[in-house]
Amino acid sequence: MVKKAKPYDTEGTLLREVRHMLGTSKKSYLEIYKDTGLQPNWLDLVRRGKVANPSVNRIQYLHEYLKGSALAVN
Repeated sequence: MVKKAKPYDTEGTLLREVRHMLGTSKKSYLEIYKDTGLQPNWLDLVRRGKVANPSVNRIQYLHEYLKGSALAVN
């Protein structure tokens, strides 16, 4: 029997965008780690979708770092 994911456990837009940004960034995981403190192994797991439900705070922090600006909330 396959369990259906709860709505709050499905990948959201911000996480999808961060995964894309990690995959297309010219910065290495080591460079990102030096700038943010986020471990290279964790960055790789996030990019590959292997972290089921990462902290929204870390994802927002990483998004803002990769984008170079604060997340705009309407």
